[in-house]
Amino acid sequence: ALTATATTGESDTSNEFFIEVTHLAGTIEIAYIPTPQTVEELSTLTITPSATVSPSVGPLTWSVTTGTLPAGASFDPATGEIVWTPPCGAAGTYGPFALTATATTGETDTSNEFTIEVTHKVGTVTIAAIATPQTVNEMTTLTVTPSAGLTDCAAAPLAWVVSTGTLPAWATFDPGTGAVTFSPGCTDAGNYGPFALKATAATGETGTSNEFTVTVTDV
Repeated sequence: ALTATATTGESDTSNEFFIEVTHLAGTIEIAYIPTPQTVEELSTLTITPSATVSPSVGPLTWSVTTGTLPAGASFDPATGEIVWTPPCGAAGTYGPFALTATATTGETDTSNEFTIEVTHKVGTVTIAAIATPQTVNEMTTLTVTPSAGLTDCAAAPLAWVVSTGTLPAWATFDPGTGAVTFSPGCTDAGNYGPFALKATAATGETGTSNEFTVTVTDV
């Protein structure tokens, strides 16, 4: 209220009144997020969005408004930052995702949609040395069972083949384990091979054994 007072002493007071300040709406502009975002298994991807705001815009809170982030990915609502280290076996495409920034003063903006592409981390398949020659008597059984080690993101199961040589008719082969069973008969004495075994991982990596021979002795 305002009071007016004359120099001769008279005065009067106005009614009470209020001043209402309205918010000057600002703008939020989120910079383009490149797509796809690419990361290799076991490596870390960090996506940090950037927003330009006008002076009247308050602090921002971020949210993922399109898509659900993959398991293991972290999200910071204060910065909009996404951090993910995809594990072995996660190769593939994820998304689309979009991020929305909301100001305490009410303004919002939503980013472009983007995807995450996880590439396979190539590992190795290493087959332990197979002793050579392998020796077996006629009318007995010899089983050669290879052993393979996998590194990085090479994944089981392994598929085995005989990549060098042709097994004799009295030998059997297990493609699930790579085991070769030799059961020579009475007239099979001699030297056979060389043979080599190749293992292929479910993720495509391969490994090949050393060459080995089989000697069948006459009894």
